Amino acid sequence: MDQLVVRLIDIIEKEVSTFKQLLETLQHQQKALVTHAVEEIEAAVDQQHSLADQTSILENARVLVVEELAEALSVDPKTLTISRLLEFMPSSDAERLAWMRESLVDIQAQIAETNRPNILLIKQSLKYVDKTMQILSGGEDSSGAYVQSGKVEVRAASPRTVMNQVV
Repeated sequence: MDQLVVRLIDIIEKEVSTFKQLLETLQHQQKALVTHAVEEIEAAVDQQHSLADQTSILENARVLVVEELAEALSVDPKTLTISRLLEFMPSSDAERLAWMRESLVDIQAQIAETNRPNILLIKQSLKYVDKTMQILSGGEDSSGAYVQSGKVEVRAASPRTVMNQVV
């Protein structure tokens, strides 16, 4: 069982490292989104895909080790969480694993907090691009004007366009 615990700790350490890299990538992506550095955004997205693949591999390895530990402890693998596993471990390993669990939870919270503004920046950029494309293509103008009743009256599409159209 000791070897399984060592393997589990090693896997979780790698997960912590991978999530830290993801957090750094998201922070870099945020700066690139603000400065409209397209190449840096693309690099950040590629890095995120790579880190997601690594995370998936590590998660699968962790699940296998937890299943082996559950079998060794005669416990249902579905109920064997890290918190419950700590009960079966020597105190030195339990402290280390508990610390890593807290690190994982903390990093995941930081990732979620960092990702929220990134999502908003991306959505805003997409709206800007969409509006620009509508203007350039002479698409439907969704702007409206208030009428005397206080309601918004949507105007018909304007025939104005910035681009020449060829039929």
